[in-house]
Amino acid sequence: MTDKLIDEEAERLYQPSKWSLRFPTSEEVLDNHMKIIREESESSRTEVLCELNVAYGLKPRQKVDIYGAYRLPPDAPVLVLIHGGYWQMLGKDEWALGVRSFFRHGIVTIVPDYTLAPKATMDEIVEEIRAAGRFIKNWMTLRGSTHLHLLGHSAGAHLLAMLLASECFQIPCHAWHLSGVFDLRPLLRTTVNSPLNMDMSCAERNSPLLHVQGMVKHNPSTIHHVIVAENDSPSFREQSLEFYHALKKTEAVETDFSLLPQLDHFDIVENFQHEDFCLTQQIIQKTATRK
Repeated sequence: MTDKLIDEEAERLYQPSKWSLRFPTSEEVLDNHMKIIREESESSRTEVLCELNVAYGLKPRQKVDIYGAYRLPPDAPVLVLIHGGYWQMLGKDEWALGVRSFFRHGIVTIVPDYTLAPKATMDEIVEEIRAAGRFIKNWMTLRGSTHLHLLGHSAGAHLLAMLLASECFQIPCHAWHLSGVFDLRPLLRTTVNSPLNMDMSCAERNSPLLHVQGMVKHNPSTIHHVIVAENDSPSFREQSLEFYHALKKTEAVETDFSLLPQLDHFDIVENFQHEDFCLTQQIIQKTATRK
């Protein structure tokens, strides 16, 4: 992709670090974010008994980390955290967020990884997260666990939605879509697409907003929580609202929408380090009641 093909307005709207109000520069936003999530993930690995690098496929990044399963009952609720990073950054090693709080409340946490662009195409990344979903579903069946929460952030929210749009993953669950990208078409003329190299056909094939009926058909018992930060960019807020309205319009699945005040694209997940964070508490409460 050459510079002349970049849509400068779309580029600005899909750079989340430019919209945070907490630091003077994008670099400081990202540096702070990486410091927090790395420290939190390291604390999770240190304090909660975990099984790392469990393979769900043959490729190097087709692995999951499982936290707390050895110490909690076989029927313990399960929370799956799907990381973002625009399909080209981050990994499970930086994404064990809130694990200590969830473990204290009897919840097993699983963090899957997937191959990043440009080593994988968008189609391949989506298929990998579906393979991870099948692995987790079978793992839960063998343990006798039936209560599931799936949480994806940013690109991870996109992958969560694409997982639920597939017939390969049919299990009642709560789906937490945090600051997601649900329509990939606006990214085609941004630098985000440079390592992905998507064309319009690929973007449409992998846009959850265009496959809501598949989500309803294959996972009608899923309860969707669509959540976005007040200080996300206008495009992220609009995408979340549009996705919520598309789900709501079907009248076939339970869904709700939340705009979290004073938060941005990054501290909406950084705050999982705090047990009293509203989303941490909501997940804990819904697992306690098994509703």
